[in-house]
Amino acid sequence: MEGFTIRDLMAILRRRFWHLTVPAVLLMLGTVAAVVLLPPLYRSTATVLIEQPEIPKDFVRATVSSLADQRLRAIQQKITASGDLSDLVTRFDLYPAERRTKPMNEVVDKMRDNIKLMEVSPDLSGKPLRPNQTAIGFTLSFDYGDPVLAQRVANELVSRFLSENLKTRREQSSQTAQFLGAETKRVEDRMKTLESEIAVFKNQHAGALPEDLTYNMQLAEKNERDLTELVRQIQIAEQRRTALKGQLAVVSPTTTVDGRGRDLGPAGKLQVAQTELAELSGRYGARHPDVLKKRREVASLQVAARAQPIQAAVRGDANPAYLQIQAQLEGIDAEMRSLTVQRDAVRAQLQAYQAKVQKTPDVERDYLALRRDYDNVAARYNDLKTKATEADMAQAVERDSKSERFTLVEPADLPGAPVKPQRMMLLAIGMVLAAGAGVGTVVGAEALSSAVYDPRQVRGITGALPLVAIPYLSTPSEKRGRWQWRWAWVGLGIAAILGALLAIDRLWMPLDVLTAVLSRSAGLN
Repeated sequence: MEGFTIRDLMAILRRRFWHLTVPAVLLMLGTVAAVVLLPPLYRSTATVLIEQPEIPKDFVRATVSSLADQRLRAIQQKITASGDLSDLVTRFDLYPAERRTKPMNEVVDKMRDNIKLMEVSPDLSGKPLRPNQTAIGFTLSFDYGDPVLAQRVANELVSRFLSENLKTRREQSSQTAQFLGAETKRVEDRMKTLESEIAVFKNQHAGALPEDLTYNMQLAEKNERDLTELVRQIQIAEQRRTALKGQLAVVSPTTTVDGRGRDLGPAGKLQVAQTELAELSGRYGARHPDVLKKRREVASLQVAARAQPIQAAVRGDANPAYLQIQAQLEGIDAEMRSLTVQRDAVRAQLQAYQAKVQKTPDVERDYLALRRDYDNVAARYNDLKTKATEADMAQAVERDSKSERFTLVEPADLPGAPVKPQRMMLLAIGMVLAAGAGVGTVVGAEALSSAVYDPRQVRGITGALPLVAIPYLSTPSEKRGRWQWRWAWVGLGIAAILGALLAIDRLWMPLDVLTAVLSRSAGLN
């Protein structure tokens, strides 16, 4: 159509008035009815703060290691279990209509869906926690059609939440302390058993332990030196004994002496020389020049003593030289017997110490294995003892409620307005849809109609304007009928407006409060 103007639009609206108003009014009435008839849903919300421990973690380490948000989810699973929720449904007589027509598990599922838990982030943004954030609190809400019951049930839920958190923390700290105490006792018994085994092992291998090795080697070296010295002394005594036996062989038991008692023959001189040889040999050794010289003198005196007859008169008395040599020989025999006993004793000690030294590596291997087990168990015991002490302190902190805890900062409120349905939004959507339905009906009717309502339409069809256009002439009865319909629609519109105001006043907000809010928002006094 060419040259479409406002007059054409107004003509279409007058012509299609019923197409515009009937769908719009019907849809609007349906929206208002839905808004009025939909049951309200009230939300009661309680706010809980997660307080940090009163005692710093550096002094007392908590045995409850899970994060607060993880604990929240675990407690939520417990208090929203089917058994607990069914108990609440029966106790507060919730969802009576649903309980008459549906099984209890479906009613419990509906109640579970109406319980909302939301963590409070440190920035108080109301958004879900990011991975690197920790909740400082949480809100617990319950949605129900009765605001009083919604508040009562929300308070009951948050009370159970606080009690379950306290119970869980105390049980976990108590179980940790009991476990560590029992484990410490078990490790302590094992440590005592190893101590007894080590004591028995030390008794069985006394003197051959690793710490005795140095001492045993020192004693073995000392015994080796003592044994060498005793062997040398026995050899010297043997040499002296041999020399005295040689002297005794050439000395007669009786002797010829002069009037002053001196032996004048070679035998007396031989005895003196042999005595001096024995003393020099014991003092300087067999290869000393003086020893060699004295040995040659003894040899010449022995030859002279055998060749020369005895000239002196025989008195018949015992020869003092013979008796002296004999006494010395007996002394040397006694000394050799004593040295032999000492040598055997020292040799036995040396063999014993050597056996201990040889046995030490095997003993050390077994001893170190026992000691290693004991050290590991002792380290484990000390670690468990420390942890058990910390667990006992943590249990005391939990018992006195000085650890991390949930504190109710805002009890469940009594909701003043429903959260569902959002009636104003539904009304606005209904109005938009009603207007769209009316306009769409008008556009559709115009598009499907083949009637001609304007001379320009004739020109568009025939190519020429008509000579004259005769308007529609209404009769008086038609005019009265149109006015009656107009007043009826005006009355219907007024009734719809009054109904909407009544719905707003009763279901959303009192009109005086709404007027005050709008005035304050507009900056009016």
